[in-house]
Amino acid sequence: CCSDSRMVDKVIPPYFRKLQRRLPRSVPSIGLKPDLLIEFISANNDYDHRSVEKALKQANELFDKQQFAAAAQKYAVAYEVFRLQPDELLYFPQGHDILFRRAQCLSRLAGPTKDPNKPFDSSGFLAAWETLDAALLIVPHAPTTVFFKGLIMAKLQRADEANECFQECVTLDPDQKDIVEAVIAIFFHISGQHERAIELCKKILQRAPDFPLPRIIRGDSYKHHTDGFFGNQAKEDYLALLKMDRDYERLLGRGFHMDRHGSIDDL
Repeated sequence: CCSDSRMVDKVIPPYFRKLQRRLPRSVPSIGLKPDLLIEFISANNDYDHRSVEKALKQANELFDKQQFAAAAQKYAVAYEVFRLQPDELLYFPQGHDILFRRAQCLSRLAGPTKDPNKPFDSSGFLAAWETLDAALLIVPHAPTTVFFKGLIMAKLQRADEANECFQECVTLDPDQKDIVEAVIAIFFHISGQHERAIELCKKILQRAPDFPLPRIIRGDSYKHHTDGFFGNQAKEDYLALLKMDRDYERLLGRGFHMDRHGSIDDL
């Protein structure tokens, strides 16, 4: 779903401009602080594709360095420059993709704190949710965005809303079924329901035996099972994964926990 938007330096074809005029659209503001936009525009930038691409490049570099707070700000700048372009220059998928990347950053900002009265700060999840809703106003019913919104809802422990998103995602794109069910299995694991995670992963692997994610989840669920009698089964899954790719070794055996929720996004 998410691109680096390199294609948008090209001229938008006239037929696409006509199509865009017929589509219901909304390019909402996300409340960027004016001083951040002024600082960027003052540095020899403008409200055009070149400047959007420049801000995106800076944001992507920060994302790759896992500087998620700074990246989220830079994506917000890129989006605001995009939003304030003349209507005929707006390429909706680009605006959607920028917000999708910003939501990924905001989600990573949630995590454990040192405050005993608030051991986990979920504000990043809430900000990501709001950002994904804005992205879906620009490109409604984008399956991967609906899926990621479901993931955020699951992290917020809003099971009903998460399930609604997952069901919508699979309805929109049936090819997403395996990844959706794998994520559900991860949250079974996180909640200590290791047997349910194992059974769901078995079903996925019957359909897609070469899909590594459910094998990772099942192996870890065997290893961390509350009964503690499944070491051999975990070993079988881990060996199968290492035969596929030795790089999977760094992902094995850690289990899943909300304190390391970013690892779910990585997978």
